[in-house]
Amino acid sequence: MEPVTVDLTGQTVATVQCDAALSLTTDDGWFLTVENDYEFAHRDGRLLRTVDGDEEVIVAELERAVGAQILGFSYAESGEMTLEVPTGTVHVSASPDYESWNVVGPEKQRVVSMPGGQLAVWS
Repeated sequence: MEPVTVDLTGQTVATVQCDAALSLTTDDGWFLTVENDYEFAHRDGRLLRTVDGDEEVIVAELERAVGAQILGFSYAESGEMTLEVPTGTVHVSASPDYESWNVVGPEKQRVVSMPGGQLAVWS
């Protein structure tokens, strides 16, 4: 499979949902899933973290971004991922034991933060 670069910047947030994992979709058909703890740097300076029990507040802030453009999206070789929306910035670290996050595109492009922080990127 051919490696791809994925950038969700400029796409519009279509849905945000949180069940067993946090999921976000874009109007262009991209699907982001976060299965690790994450933190949210709110525009007002608050740092909210799922490990501190702030998940409901974070999800509510992300839901406020539905209909708005994604301001930034990046990932690193270390397996970390950052997503910036108008209400704040989500940061997800790699997990030593399991897949931390993944993003899948409408043409089956995929980036996965593998256990230990390695990235699997393909289309």
